[in-house]
Amino acid sequence: MLDVIVIGAGISGLMCANILSRTGLKVLVLEKEPRIGGMLQGFTRKGVSFDTGFHYVGGLGPGGSLEWIFRYHRLMDLPWVSLDASEEVCLDGKSYLVPCGFDAFVEGMARYFPSEREGLAAYAEALQNLCSHIKDWDFDRIPFFEKSAAAFLSETIQDPQLRRVLLAMGPRMEMRLESLPFYEYAQINGSFIESAWRLDAPAVRLAELLAEQVRGQGGDILCGCTVEKIAAQTVMAGGRTFSAPVIISTLPPASTVALTEGLRSSYKHRIRSLEETCGMFTAYLDLEPGLVPYVNHGVSLSGQVFVHFYPPMDRGPWADRIELMMPVAQCPAERGDDYERWKGLMAEQVLAVAETRFPGLKNAVKAVCTSSPLTWQRYTGSASAFGVRKDYRAVLNTVLSCRTPLPGLWLAGQSLALHGLLGVSMTVLHTISHIYGKQLIRKEFSL
Repeated sequence: MLDVIVIGAGISGLMCANILSRTGLKVLVLEKEPRIGGMLQGFTRKGVSFDTGFHYVGGLGPGGSLEWIFRYHRLMDLPWVSLDASEEVCLDGKSYLVPCGFDAFVEGMARYFPSEREGLAAYAEALQNLCSHIKDWDFDRIPFFEKSAAAFLSETIQDPQLRRVLLAMGPRMEMRLESLPFYEYAQINGSFIESAWRLDAPAVRLAELLAEQVRGQGGDILCGCTVEKIAAQTVMAGGRTFSAPVIISTLPPASTVALTEGLRSSYKHRIRSLEETCGMFTAYLDLEPGLVPYVNHGVSLSGQVFVHFYPPMDRGPWADRIELMMPVAQCPAERGDDYERWKGLMAEQVLAVAETRFPGLKNAVKAVCTSSPLTWQRYTGSASAFGVRKDYRAVLNTVLSCRTPLPGLWLAGQSLALHGLLGVSMTVLHTISHIYGKQLIRKEFSL
């Protein structure tokens, strides 16, 4: 008899399975794709490898926001390399290098905006205070969701150009300031100001290392096993029926309720009506050697395009692979000629923006391939890059509970409270503590 069924072998599902199997519970993970990883999956084109949903991560320094969770999951054993800046922001032809470390952040940004030193100190203090309380993972009790990011920025930063710089930092969230909760803005940006890191290996190594631990602890992972129906303590998948008193779904909430029997129609309607954040268009560039210098940090261009540099395969000074990412609200709904034309136009657009910071980039491109929200829909079940859109004005509706009305069915993943690696790592703790009690998490993580 199984103790727990986890649906989805992305980072949140594998973290759930790793914690619970380590406590001695019998855990089964079901994954519809032929391989694990979710948004950590990569791909290869003409012998050149790229990642998909993972680029940089914040808070992995000693005592950092994410380091304690990654250390528990043994993910700190992977080859992490620190970036030389939190980010580079380019606006109106000027480049702003955003340092890592809260003190360095204040000093570095005050060189660009000397009259805002006091505001920068207040900004950094607020983010640092929030990061220092990261181990309070119980989102039900955190009041910061009820304050807007817009109010926070208007209270702390007076210079409109500095506000633009701080808002342009990376595609880490969709910036609708009129609704974005302060907590979501501050927690994610704060972790990257703490410290910023890249993985000197394919991103799927995170999933593989977690899966190795799950299996070594007696858990099982079935790939190519599509869930067809969820009912009370029962999951039907791949033509088989599995039973367990606890089912944790890491699928997008709308996908979960679509598969589940026994839910109230009002609950289903509420989940299906939730607005999701934008999707992401990405151009993956294979570069000619010796033409584009490698940059050891992310670059945000006019708040439109984010540039991610892969570490050079020869460890030399020249970039060999780059990603150009742009948030998009819409794309063609089906593959076909219109879709291919749209992708071609989008690739030209992001390249043109990237040329403003990296002149000659177009001429350095050996080959280009692209992905869209439609691609994400195919492989992850959702076209959204950041899950359900949170709204500080409607916290109870948009910051989802991990509990569902069906006894034994629980939710985890980025749509609950926070997205990204930090977000899903925390929602896993939140969900498990609600199922098995906070003492289990406190014991496992020595809190």
